[in-house]
Amino acid sequence: MKKRKKEKMIFVDDTPSPDIRPLHVHAYRKKIVPATCAELGYTLHVCECGDEYRDSFTPLVAHVFQEQPEIPATCTEAGRRDFVCSVCGGIKTETIPATGHSFSDWIEQKKAGCVKNGFRARRCSECGKTETEKIRATGHLFTAWAPSNTHPGKEERFCQRCGKRLIRKKKES
Repeated sequence: MKKRKKEKMIFVDDTPSPDIRPLHVHAYRKKIVPATCAELGYTLHVCECGDEYRDSFTPLVAHVFQEQPEIPATCTEAGRRDFVCSVCGGIKTETIPATGHSFSDWIEQKKAGCVKNGFRARRCSECGKTETEKIRATGHLFTAWAPSNTHPGKEERFCQRCGKRLIRKKKES
């Protein structure tokens, strides 16, 4: 390693020698950089020599959201509404709850009989979904046993709903 020579300052009549540069005095210009939703704000100080520093920091500000086209909710699926920040691209999403079906009143499609089930149906006015529901068979509603007019020595009865007729031997009392 070489040793450096010490430079000597030579003064003649209190004047610095020409090989010594005078010290630079920074002349900073201020530039205010406003805060965004992504970066703090600050004051930037820049000198013409290239030196710079920052101070007087300010907090982040709120996002600048812009609403995007909505994806509507359906009867069974949630929808959503997206908002995108025009500054940083951040996304905020709101969920739109599913609407649920809007069914009509029940409408009987097939009447229940004494031994056969019937059914009823209803339809959603939004999506067209149809629901059906069984209507249980009613069972027979027979009259009391009575002597038969057409079969001597026998009794008969009939169902008041479907007309089914039962015949049996007359019971002895």
